[in-house]
Amino acid sequence: MPPMRPTMPILASVLTGMLMLFPSLAGNASMPENGRATQIRARLTHANQWRGHVMVVAHRAGWKDRGQVVRAENSLDAIDAAVAIGVEAVELDVRRSADGVLVVLHDATLERTTTCQGKVSAHTLAELKTCRLVVEGERRVTAESVPTLAEMLSHAKGRILVNVDNKLEAADLPEIAHLARSLGMADGILLKHAIWNEQRLAETQSALVDIGADVAFMPIFADDAVGMPASWRRSPLPSARRPPN
Repeated sequence: MPPMRPTMPILASVLTGMLMLFPSLAGNASMPENGRATQIRARLTHANQWRGHVMVVAHRAGWKDRGQVVRAENSLDAIDAAVAIGVEAVELDVRRSADGVLVVLHDATLERTTTCQGKVSAHTLAELKTCRLVVEGERRVTAESVPTLAEMLSHAKGRILVNVDNKLEAADLPEIAHLARSLGMADGILLKHAIWNEQRLAETQSALVDIGADVAFMPIFADDAVGMPASWRRSPLPSARRPPN
């Protein structure tokens, strides 16, 4: 018998608990003081008042045009392109250098998106800054190097909302929030973290307590990978597997 997939009521119950713990998604988060991001954040915060509006988010900052890869993903150029065509949020992927700096790259390794090789976590920031971003497929080398999260947030500030996809652990979420707050962007980001079992849920709830309610959070539920909490199921289910990045 195949594993049961969690139903919408189950996911809704988990999400409701997250909102009770971390109310920014429910509409209590502050808004940016100025810039285009003010209206974007208002639409997200007061979604019920904008039911007829579709919010467009550029994946990996927006590296494609009509399905074709035309720029380096997770790049400053991609943010500029997204802003230029009216996109309301860019999604960025966060990892960490060997010396502890938050950097923006989707993969755990460098080969696909840069001119370097090896694990991101095995290189210092100075080493990563020698890696040039490339346009996937044609392998065209750009003028940009691996960006830090601080650089990407600063570039987007006031122009567009930033959806931060945390590729690290839940315990790293408060540091990301603190960085955004130090840049005056606590209200300019939407943190995202994957939850697919009870342990991940507990770790995330703990991290959210440390973050504070001025930073919005969006849980990721992979409905083909989330195990039903033990307290909700009548019979054992196979262990949840980790979904691909």
